[in-house]
Amino acid sequence: MSFHDISQTTTRCATPFGFLDEERKRILETVQTTSYLTTSQPEQQKNLQKQFEATSRKELNLTLHLSTLTEYVKAARIPRGLRISLEPILCKNNKDFRDKWHQILDKCSLDLMTLTLQALQNEIQITTQEIHKIKCEIKTELTGEALTEYLNKVQVDLAILGESTIQRKLQKFRRDTLDYERDQVYTWAQLRRETRRGPGSGRHQPRDRRREVTSSAGSSDWRRGDTSDSSVEADSRSTRPAENRSVFPQVTSAPEGGGGAKGKKKQPACVEDSRGASNNSTQRDREYPLRTRR
Repeated sequence: MSFHDISQTTTRCATPFGFLDEERKRILETVQTTSYLTTSQPEQQKNLQKQFEATSRKELNLTLHLSTLTEYVKAARIPRGLRISLEPILCKNNKDFRDKWHQILDKCSLDLMTLTLQALQNEIQITTQEIHKIKCEIKTELTGEALTEYLNKVQVDLAILGESTIQRKLQKFRRDTLDYERDQVYTWAQLRRETRRGPGSGRHQPRDRRREVTSSAGSSDWRRGDTSDSSVEADSRSTRPAENRSVFPQVTSAPEGGGGAKGKKKQPACVEDSRGASNNSTQRDREYPLRTRR
């Protein structure tokens, strides 16, 4: 099939969507951000909204994420987690082509970030309404000092969570800003891999087994799997003179008194003449060259 035939197999295709600069500016103007990332809060203002438990933590995280993402869009910088790691295969050495490629990826990432800002605003409104509903239910169960003490406890917990989250987001924002300063927006991952692979990184290095050779021939040969000495010893044993080997006793004649057929005994298989005994011994040595000889 040709390209045209394959393309006609379905009517579905890419449906691009993007924001104009005026639309992005209008959305940024409608965002209500928190002041945690821009100004330092005094001690008495560190208490956050009077919320509680999981829904209050959810609202806090959404609000901080919205504020942080807004700062990224205002600065026209993209966090590492939202950078599209798609590199060209062709014309990789063409710097002008590669720069325009990355600019197109930047446009796509900024549009996705702006779309996320819209969705976060709606999600925060829904979460706030849910918190208000739960808070009304809590007031029916707790009154007076108990309610005040509980809400204060929730505020303290939210303050601790918010402070740690802000510091972490500021650290990441500083890290992402350094990527732009060092011109490694789309190469930071590759540079980190190369750094980890460098010498002294703590990775396991294969041991050179040749260093295990010692003065002891037996231990070194055993480590290296060398059996040359053993084979030589086997050959030396198999070539010993026949007179030094033990030969089974030979019976050359039948016992006396066996004149008839009844008196004759069957000769054992090992009983042969002198020539046969020598041949038999040599055959056994070939079959069992390493056996112990006495």
